[in-house]
Amino acid sequence: MQNDDVQAWNDELWLLGVPRLADYLEFVKHRTLGGRDADEGALVDQWRAANDRYRQLERDEAGAPDGAEARPLPPGMAPLVERLMADPYFRQAYAPIPVAFGMVELDRLAVYQHHVTVDHVEQLRLRLGEQPDDETLFRLCLPFDHPMPPVRVGRAGSRRYVFHSPSIDLRYLGSVLLDADQVVRYTPEGPAAGIVGLVVGFGSNFLNVVRHGTRMVLNNGYHRAYALRAIGVTHVPCIIQVASRFDELELAGGSEIAEDPRFYYEAPRPPMFRDFFDPLLTRVFRTPRVRKQIQVSFDIQTVTVPD
Repeated sequence: MQNDDVQAWNDELWLLGVPRLADYLEFVKHRTLGGRDADEGALVDQWRAANDRYRQLERDEAGAPDGAEARPLPPGMAPLVERLMADPYFRQAYAPIPVAFGMVELDRLAVYQHHVTVDHVEQLRLRLGEQPDDETLFRLCLPFDHPMPPVRVGRAGSRRYVFHSPSIDLRYLGSVLLDADQVVRYTPEGPAAGIVGLVVGFGSNFLNVVRHGTRMVLNNGYHRAYALRAIGVTHVPCIIQVASRFDELELAGGSEIAEDPRFYYEAPRPPMFRDFFDPLLTRVFRTPRVRKQIQVSFDIQTVTVPD
């Protein structure tokens, strides 16, 4: 396989029968290589077969996500937990609601994400080896060193900037009002009354689940979880966010979960992590390799108002 071919596409493993049929057809037609020429009837048949499989699982495995296991962390991970809890990104990201730590059972987690990138999973497997020790496992799932993916930043106008990264985790992190003395290596044309910052970067990247009642939903870390399960790891070190009511789910960072909480936490048998390994529920598609781009712009209005 030539290197330019490797750079041109990814293999994406998709759960079928879960996304709405219209969304599935839209994905295949417009985001996969050769998708525009795909046989729509065959696509519908594949989706329908997977949907029938889910209906059968709802009958045969009702309540399967209830009571997913969360074992205590091994004693040897205690120093790593202390380092994680001292991490400023952890403290910022997980302040709103209570959290716990545990070795969470992967197979019985409910899931909302319907695909993983096979190429990324394979890279993770190469890093892991076949028998990762406890520290390797912890640092993969709950990294506190936060390596920075490559990013290119350019100015695209007097009031617009563009950020590019091969990492799909690139995101807008919010705005902030700063005092002038909080910014170094910058001298304005005159005394600064304040500085407005628009922050672009990456998520804290911790593998975490959101618990409500007897169920847990995998919120972040799908690729790492898949890579670990593929080499036989059944329980992973994880941050468990504990939501006592549905209104807290959006604070837990799970906006997709918060959009339909009753489905994930009360349906007899929502999609589960182990479904990614069920050949009757999955299909691999080839998609063009993409980069994440974020454009940041701002507007200025100057007016005179009565005192």
